[in-house]
Amino acid sequence: MLNQLREFFKDQTNLLLLFLSTLLGLNSLFFLASQEKVFRLLHNSFDLNIFYFAYLLISAIGIGFYLLKNKLNLSHFLEKMLLLFLPTEIIFMYGLQKTTELNPNIGMINAIYALALALFIVLRGLNSDKRILTENTQPKTKNSALIAIAIFSIMLTSLLFGNYHIGKMAIVDEPLWTFDRIPDFWKNVGEKDWYNSRVSDKPGLTVAVLSGTGLFFEKNPQYFENMPWVNNEIISEKSIENFNYAFRFPIWLFVILSLPIFYLLLKKLIGQTSALLSITFIGLSPIMLGNARIINPDSILWIFVTLSIITYLIYLRSIRKTDLFLSALFLSLGILTKYTANILYFFFLALIFAEYIFNHAKYSQESFYIYLKKHLLNYCLLVALSFAIFYACYPGVWEKPSRVLIGTIYSQAFEPLWPFFASLLGFILLDLLLFKSFLMSAVVKFFVKFKRALFVGISSLFLASILATLTNVYLSMKFFDFENILASPKSSFAATSVLGFFLSNFYPMIFGISVVALLAIMAFLVLALQNKAKLNQQSVLTAFYLMLFIIAYYLGAVASHVASIIRYQIVVFPIIFIIAGIACSEIFRLFVLKKNDDAQKIFSKQIVFFVGLLIVLFTSLWQSKPFYMSYVSALLPEKYYLDIKDMGEGSYEAAHYLNSLPNAHNLNIWTDKQGVCVFFVGKCHSALSAKTFATRQIDYFVVSSGRKSRTTKMSGIISINGASFMDIYNSENFVQKIELGGRPNNFVKIVETNSIKK
Repeated sequence: MLNQLREFFKDQTNLLLLFLSTLLGLNSLFFLASQEKVFRLLHNSFDLNIFYFAYLLISAIGIGFYLLKNKLNLSHFLEKMLLLFLPTEIIFMYGLQKTTELNPNIGMINAIYALALALFIVLRGLNSDKRILTENTQPKTKNSALIAIAIFSIMLTSLLFGNYHIGKMAIVDEPLWTFDRIPDFWKNVGEKDWYNSRVSDKPGLTVAVLSGTGLFFEKNPQYFENMPWVNNEIISEKSIENFNYAFRFPIWLFVILSLPIFYLLLKKLIGQTSALLSITFIGLSPIMLGNARIINPDSILWIFVTLSIITYLIYLRSIRKTDLFLSALFLSLGILTKYTANILYFFFLALIFAEYIFNHAKYSQESFYIYLKKHLLNYCLLVALSFAIFYACYPGVWEKPSRVLIGTIYSQAFEPLWPFFASLLGFILLDLLLFKSFLMSAVVKFFVKFKRALFVGISSLFLASILATLTNVYLSMKFFDFENILASPKSSFAATSVLGFFLSNFYPMIFGISVVALLAIMAFLVLALQNKAKLNQQSVLTAFYLMLFIIAYYLGAVASHVASIIRYQIVVFPIIFIIAGIACSEIFRLFVLKKNDDAQKIFSKQIVFFVGLLIVLFTSLWQSKPFYMSYVSALLPEKYYLDIKDMGEGSYEAAHYLNSLPNAHNLNIWTDKQGVCVFFVGKCHSALSAKTFATRQIDYFVVSSGRKSRTTKMSGIISINGASFMDIYNSENFVQKIELGGRPNNFVKIVETNSIKK
């Protein structure tokens, strides 16, 4: 350490930069003191231009001296500049945390510093990868043209189905984004109002950026009064469709364009065949397609979370910083989308130990201490890089640096796990520094001895949970009413057992994926548990890690007492589809391919299987359009459905029917779906109060299964013609019934008031 210090002070460049760094720090102190009472002892009333000039002059001297004395090396240059401006950045951070009324340029400077830090970390990592990269060149893929055609066909099919009626939907909570959050964000950014440019508590930045491109094609919604209706008069239906399309299509297009990225990364992780099958399941899933057409963080969160997991698993195999940094990039984009992505901080830490336990033979030549030290250092790099990218890309934190913690490891979603995570990480680091991981090594080596039992136990838990869920459903939900649990996701925990709450998470997943995918996964798990089948062990281990994520996600839902309806667990669907891709590929290899098959025969069988899968998935899309989120597999009994808390499907169709009635402009309706009001030409009400029905003559009630639980609980003693709201929901005297997903109990009903009877 002393030798390093001596070498540092022998360098003239270092001495000058240290001196200039001190001057910059002092300049920053006086600069802040001249604006706010942050540093009262240094308070002054100097012209701010003096400090700007000093800052630029000192910076120019430091940069110029470095360039004169050294050959330009970007990594080395960034290292010196980061040290030069470090005291200034710390002072600025302190000042910004104290007040939000400082010059907005300070926030931009800090963002540039964070971006430079991220670039420095990446460059250093890439330099260490040069040797590994030359040793791991992959052979060219066969049939690459056919693979490209297959991917393009998946993208085109998904694009066409997703584009169908994309403007003819009225989505719950979407107006919060299109009318407020997105235009407000761009307005605040344009005005350099960093503090108020926080999109939402999600935080939803990526949604605001992608969907915000619609502002180039449609007028800013803030210019309309009570958009999409003005003075209770609806704007033309076509204008509303165009408006919806402008803001929804960019998100949908982004989802489609992400599919080739999934393929390229999955190919590195699980091979060409499994990768192609995985993106086929993902790209042609009705539920994922329907979810991606909504302006909401969940629409794209799954992309970043899944890609981050994929690249981290590739990193564990390759130990390349390139893959680690890609994982950090996707993780930061995930957190910029929705804070629930921060579960990956915990999951990635757990994977370090899981990799050593379940792939122990690979690391038997090195001590656990060396292994853990290397991976923990890289884990810290991942965390630091994700923080730096988050800070640099999110203006909402530039004037309040503490928001970085609130948006990442100290967010609402991570709060229940935070004490455990902090304690565990602290214990691991103390053991590493003080005892060279003696304690953790003993724990890990114990699990290594029983790794097969651990694998069997966790895999059996997953398989048993699937079977238990299926059994409960086929016994008419005798033990646990999954629909009732999911109908009140944030309050039903107290009304059921922990087991029932845990299994309710499996309900949407099991019946929300293709029958082919589910049966392949179950068969694959049975084969993996036997330990005799000639499965690819690397594929088995990858599927096992992905399965661990699903279990961890569901346990997190139990810990937070929030049941995972479809939208809440959308990040799980691509993970289960990747497992399905691996399962189909392995089962196809074991049971369809023969030892004496030549290349042409193998290729023919692959084509037949792939085309058959496309036909099955295409049929599911065709049958579920345009209510993709209401999709259920053929395994679910007809009386049940999955989209318990729907986002507004059927609203347009209900309004369209009402608009076709004579004198529709003079009709008064009440609806539990506010989206109906968007397209209805008459008077539309949704307030649930006795005054609403006492002062207005309601002609029709529009009620839906998705709002039945909420409305009947809130309606209290309100009655219509002596009937309760429960009577209205259960009424068979409807003039129109729209069945979502072909399920009679998943509906939007239009009931004429005169027909309501107790």
